[in-house]
Amino acid sequence: MNKKLSDLIDFSKLPKEIKEMLESLPEEGQQALVAMYDENSDLKKYGSPDNIAKDFLVDDAAVLCHYTEFGNLSSILENKKFWIKSKSYMNDPKEFLYTYELGEKLLRNLGATEDEICEFSKVTKQVNFDIYIWSFSENVNSQALWGNYGNKKGIAIKMNQKNIMRNLASHFAKGKSSLSKYKEGNGYVFPVKVLYNIAEQKERLSAILLQYLNAVRSFKFDPVDMNQIILECLSVLTLYALILKNPLLYQEEEVRFIINNINNGNKIHPEFEINNIPFVSCPISKDLISEIVIQTGSDISEIEVRKLLAKHGFNNLEVTTSLLPY
Repeated sequence: MNKKLSDLIDFSKLPKEIKEMLESLPEEGQQALVAMYDENSDLKKYGSPDNIAKDFLVDDAAVLCHYTEFGNLSSILENKKFWIKSKSYMNDPKEFLYTYELGEKLLRNLGATEDEICEFSKVTKQVNFDIYIWSFSENVNSQALWGNYGNKKGIAIKMNQKNIMRNLASHFAKGKSSLSKYKEGNGYVFPVKVLYNIAEQKERLSAILLQYLNAVRSFKFDPVDMNQIILECLSVLTLYALILKNPLLYQEEEVRFIINNINNGNKIHPEFEINNIPFVSCPISKDLISEIVIQTGSDISEIEVRKLLAKHGFNNLEVTTSLLPY
């Protein structure tokens, strides 16, 4: 049974004008408020940042693999850093947009008008987030990823999640001792497991979009509360846009680190650009890389890999070959 606003708020203790305003809210507005304040609502279940972090948590002890080519490994070691690309230039051209496009379909299923869907589309395109994505997989024997990135010169770089997080967090803190001191130019870092399951994607997004739509339709009756709900829903959708991907790409089994640079409006803060593509970086420390795995059937020999590693002071790294037969 759906809860009512009166189940959560003692109307008798409210000032007269607030009580009258709440009582005059249409059912949609009341349900939006219930969803915002009820800790057991679907909005809280799927929209609370704490719950989202818990649901897509990457274990500290996880061993992650970054797939690339031997030539890129040489460049990484030479420059003593990994390059991390802006979300707007990932291999998937629908990166980030996928969630919003799915959201438009779900809004239509929820009974949104074309005008409401157009407004949603307009709002979600207004802000240019300064976000960078570094992709990994927990699967060191991914035939799909060897196929995408190997080209018979493939390398998988194994790293521990905790060490990656340490290096990234330190780099983007830029000397700040706590998150509360972060300002424009600093970046928040967090790892997530990508969600490919379409049924779960729809369930999560529909819970958020329902209350977004309720709040939009009730805005004129209670602009302060409804605006807060709208903004919270849009913020959650932005987070999901970084977690959800096209189900057809499920073989990637992606784990990703998100770097969200604090920016002012549409201003971005890349560390450098190559061919107009923004990048940030992750410095290499001696303990960051734990192992190099060579693609099965690679044109690159183990001797070549060991020589490259020794040249840059990584003499003790383990070098193995993928267990895949081909």
